[in-house]
Amino acid sequence: MTFAGATTWTDFDLFGDPHRAMGVAAERMNDFRKIRIGRHAKRFRPSYALARHLQARSFFELEMRKPRSGKLVVISHHAPHAGAALAPSDPLGPDEILSAAYRSDLTALMRPAANDGRGALKPADLWIYGHTHESEDTMICATRVLSNAKGYGPWPPQQHAWDNRNFDPNLIIEI
Repeated sequence: MTFAGATTWTDFDLFGDPHRAMGVAAERMNDFRKIRIGRHAKRFRPSYALARHLQARSFFELEMRKPRSGKLVVISHHAPHAGAALAPSDPLGPDEILSAAYRSDLTALMRPAANDGRGALKPADLWIYGHTHESEDTMICATRVLSNAKGYGPWPPQQHAWDNRNFDPNLIIEI
């Protein structure tokens, strides 16, 4: 079995307006206010997240194009698909466009693809992600997609409540 992991970040392009999504994320997300890089000399910016997303996507695709005899499990922090719950309004409000900072559409990596000179793409058997503080267990094309993120918490006075009430601390999966 092979495991391939990366934060993945996002391409901010979930709704076709990555420039706006990056601007809203820069203003509203703690990631872009609190995370420091370069020996703590500068703030992490959405453009840096995009660059790291592109590197992670390339890494995952490379792993999926390598010959393998066993299963492949991909682990990312950010969600690899749009999610079923997203029904954006027109025009998109800031809360809606902000979801592009948590998710990217990587479903092309979940479909087998013929050899285009780089090797055939054989999708991951399982893709595990977090960041969205939700639970999900679904098939997307050829890949089982799973999230069991607990989210923040518990918050006093509720000592046993997580953001994600569907979080299962005893979840075990078989691959």
